[in-house]
Amino acid sequence: RIYDYGRGRKLNLDEAFQVMKPELSCRVRHFQQKKPGEIQSAIRHPLFSADIIDIKGNFAIPSDGSYYVLTCVAGECCILAEGRKEYLRYTETILIPAACGQVTVSGEARLLKSYRTPFAE
Repeated sequence: RIYDYGRGRKLNLDEAFQVMKPELSCRVRHFQQKKPGEIQSAIRHPLFSADIIDIKGNFAIPSDGSYYVLTCVAGECCILAEGRKEYLRYTETILIPAACGQVTVSGEARLLKSYRTPFAE
């Protein structure tokens, strides 16, 4: 722990500085809005992947038997799965279980779909 937000817990500064890699930096990527339902690959990593999906109207996300997470990064939408509706607004996230069948998204939103990269160990 390198910061405690005033909670009074012990800081582990020496250990934290041993594992930090200040030479690493992030890169900002901007994704242009695409046709509704067009999926853009945002991140591919051996352990996880993330896609961007622009929604306008209805869009069906087929099930591949794996769980995934949807985060609304713009707008708002309604998630319909197995006869149940959930509303997803800007900055909200929902977990779609692996056992869930097809999911239909309706509304006008940009979603980030995060999931385990297939065959990741």
